[in-house]
Amino acid sequence: MYSRHREGLKNLLNNEESKKSLELATTSWKIRSELADKIGKAGTY
Repeated sequence: MYSRHREGLKNLLNNEESKKSLELATTSWKIRSELADKIGKAGTY
C-alpha cells in the first residue's frame, strides 16, 4: 500500500489506520460505481 505526504507534515493516522482508511475509500467507490445507474454518477449534479 502506498501513502506519501509532503515533507514537514505530520501524519494524523498511523500506517495501519491509513491502510484501513484507503481500503474503506476503495470499497465505498466500488459500491457507488455499482449503484451509479440508480443514484447518479459521481460529479454529475
